[in-house]
Amino acid sequence: MVCFPLIHLNSTNEKTGLSFLLSILLGATFFTTVNSITVGVYEHRPAPSSALDTPLNTMKRNLVFYHRAVEEAASTNVDLIVFPEYGLHVSAPYSSRDGLLPYLQTIPAAWSSCQSTVQPASSVILHELSCMAASNQITLVVNLGTVRYCNTTSDINCPPDGRYQYNTNVVFNKTGHLIATYFKYNLFGEVNFDQPPLQHVLFEEGHTKFGLSICFDLLFKAPAIELVEQYAAQVVIMPSYWFNRIPFLALYEITEAWAIRTGVYLLVAGIHMPELAYTGSGVFGPAGVVNYTYVPDHNTEGKLVIANIPDSVQSQPESSAAVKRRSPVTNSDAGATFETKTNGDLFTYTEIKPGPDRSATVCQNELCCQLNYSWAAENFTNGFFGLGAFSGLHTENYTLCNEVCAVVRCGYKTTLDRHTPEVVCGDGMAKGAGGFSELSLQGTFSEGTFQFPTVLGSDARLMKSGDWRFEKEKGRLRLNAKDSKLLSFSLYGRCYDKDPA
Repeated sequence: MVCFPLIHLNSTNEKTGLSFLLSILLGATFFTTVNSITVGVYEHRPAPSSALDTPLNTMKRNLVFYHRAVEEAASTNVDLIVFPEYGLHVSAPYSSRDGLLPYLQTIPAAWSSCQSTVQPASSVILHELSCMAASNQITLVVNLGTVRYCNTTSDINCPPDGRYQYNTNVVFNKTGHLIATYFKYNLFGEVNFDQPPLQHVLFEEGHTKFGLSICFDLLFKAPAIELVEQYAAQVVIMPSYWFNRIPFLALYEITEAWAIRTGVYLLVAGIHMPELAYTGSGVFGPAGVVNYTYVPDHNTEGKLVIANIPDSVQSQPESSAAVKRRSPVTNSDAGATFETKTNGDLFTYTEIKPGPDRSATVCQNELCCQLNYSWAAENFTNGFFGLGAFSGLHTENYTLCNEVCAVVRCGYKTTLDRHTPEVVCGDGMAKGAGGFSELSLQGTFSEGTFQFPTVLGSDARLMKSGDWRFEKEKGRLRLNAKDSKLLSFSLYGRCYDKDPA
């Protein structure tokens, strides 16, 4: 795989055990062809930190695992490998900008590659990454923190402490040269990092154009969607430190949905701390999951996931995911409704009743969700399925506009302050249920809303590609496999244009 020069566009101008277990998960689509690129994503279990460790030692202990993953990947002819967000220092005990500073790297203005014997002390990790790439002849995408010093007098945006601190992706090619740098734009409560100007950063490998993003970027139009729509990225790379939140926002779930919706490949490397709900990395494409790992067992180690993707895949850069708003269908079962929070949002739900050839509708504000289904639920006694709708601003932890149509497992939770059990839908549910022989979901989404098909089977695992399909042009989600055990079957919509400024 050959790297071409960086394309770097600025919008103003135009997260370990002491033992190491490395496993390679080979999916059904793993094969080698002349016109393919072999990629790897490494889900990393961070090395535990010690009060006696220096910041440099903390990062170097994590680099040991990175190096082993790179050597294993190179031995199987992987061309490019991606590492997770915060992977080098997620366990570091800092709580301020000054506390973070010793973990940050300085990118030299005139970069010297691995062959150079003179390196700034603040670029030691970058130098080791360069050598790792060169000695294994593999392209590395690594997330770390970087610092750029500025003058508070001449730069009106310069922070009071005289430095910009960025959450950063760096890309080293097979010869160890730094070919791309991306600063995270959409920060998730990262008060010790600064938000940079919006950038769209891309680089080329073979005949394929790769775009760079980081974790929380995925939920926004800029830069992630724009990399595809405006700059024709064919593969998007996403280091992540993502907390899984069922039923719509498990890392592997929403990234599969994003790849299907955009029609491009998405390489996702996350942190492996299942005891804290951090797990689930993989390679996803226009047809769904290509290969992924989801290991919720607590006493498990890092994993390397390998897949082949086409070289020069064709992206699908249409500008809108939504069909135009339709009038709600009136010939469906209009049952009683109730409200409960799911993923922090107050949904309106109606209970799905069993039977053949049935339909149900539920509305919230101007969004109406219609479900056509056949469901034999003779053996289903633990809770029920609900059809839910949410249209409005999500305001828990962050604020953005969502429109969601969802079929999710519901149940009852008893609390000390309630005389009757509380109905819960989606949140805390893990076991799916079957009996559906037909399932078709649509909604009257706002024009311009991007619909992402988020589907989970039992035990919160992805269903097999082909068991369901998303008809993008019709805005419809359909079940293909009969009697699949479902946990969530949803259209998660992002109304980007209605996000607060």
